[in-house]
This record gives sequence, structure tokens and C-alpha cells, in this order.
Amino acid sequence: FPYTTLFRSGHGLYFKRELGNRVPSGVLPISFAFPREKIQEPADKTRAIAHCVAGETHTYIYRNEADYYHGYNESLFGITRKKEGWDCMRHYEILASRCVPWFVDLHNCPETICTTLPKQQLLEINKLIETHGVGQFMESDARYLYPEMNRKVFDHFLANCTTNSLALQVVTTAQESLPTIV
Repeated sequence: FPYTTLFRSGHGLYFKRELGNRVPSGVLPISFAFPREKIQEPADKTRAIAHCVAGETHTYIYRNEADYYHGYNESLFGITRKKEGWDCMRHYEILASRCVPWFVDLHNCPETICTTLPKQQLLEINKLIETHGVGQFMESDARYLYPEMNRKVFDHFLANCTTNSLALQVVTTAQESLPTIV
């Protein structure tokens, strides 16, 4: 890899998305991030699953960003999955819309990809959905589970998945690595 040569020769840090399982020496993972100013205020949850489903083009009904975000915001879960790659803005848009991602096949995602997402929490949520279905979260006797689940993934999102947190991560990593690249 030519970028590992640059890193080793002291030309700087190299961050890369979609690293896979074999990480070259001197290359660090990075993920997408979401701007804080586009984070949505909470809305009433009127749907179990958002209308827009990743990969199912007939569900791509929205013509503007506000309606697209609102579609997730009024839903408990937004289905997302790997398409061209594991990491994409859709995951972060779902979280920013105060919706919980139902991340299909997340258990297959390499550790070095989507490093800022709350993967462990999302895997636990996937198990709950697979065991009990999404309907349980709309029913009155199980509805109490959802707010805590949503709060945990949203808090993680705020702390780790915004453009501010990504910038801080890059600057901190650069400061920590400074003696090795000078």
C-alpha cells in the first residue's frame, strides 16, 4: 500500500474507511460523521419501521431532506444494511433522526469499519427484534423498553458520531502521534 509508505516515512497520519480485517501498519480507521445542526428534535413515534428501507428503491418516496428525516423521526426503527460498503451516511441519518437503526447483518461487519457506531448495542437490539419482532415496541406492555434503548444509542451517537466528535478524534490522534511523525 503506498499510503503506508507515506506514514512510515513521517509524512503524516493516514485515516481510511472500510479497512477490512487486515489493517496495514500506520493506517487508522475512520467513519462517517453527522453535523450537529442537522440533528432532529424528538417526534412522536407513529410507525414501527420507517418507510424508507435501504436497498429497496420502491420505498425511496421522499423528495426533500426534511421529509426524509421526518420519516425516520416518526419511526421506532430504520432498516439499514451494507450496500456498496459497510459505512454510509444512512446509519448516521437514522440516528440523527432519533430513530434506532435495525442494522441487518451487522454481526458480519469487521471491527475496523463503522468504528464509531454503537455496534454492541445495535447487535443486542437486533437480537431483541429477531426474537420478539418490532411489534413488541409498539404494544403498550413492551413500549417502555424503547425509550431507554433509543436514549442509549442516541447518547452514543452524540458522543461519537458527530462531525465535532470526529474532528476531536482526529486532532487527539494527531497530537498523540506527533512524536512518531516528526
